Amino acid sequence: QERTRHAAMMRYRPGSFEGRLTFVRAADRGDDDPAHPERAWLDRARGGTAFQTVYGDPQSMFQPPHVQALAGCLRRALDAAER
Repeated sequence: QERTRHAAMMRYRPGSFEGRLTFVRAADRGDDDPAHPERAWLDRARGGTAFQTVYGDPQSMFQPPHVQALAGCLRRALDAAER
């Protein structure tokens, strides 16, 4: 499952995005994770980019207790987008 996720991530090519992009990455990353997965997005987000790091690894950041920090990042990004 991990290899499949990694292979899919490496094959994905994002299109352009007119808004501001908030890239949230896990603080704990595996040795096989790319060093800077956000690079593919840097020139795609026309409204600029913001970067946030949350505790956990790419899977545990979606589970308690780390998911609360992820939710906070998303809430702040959504609040900023509404302004």
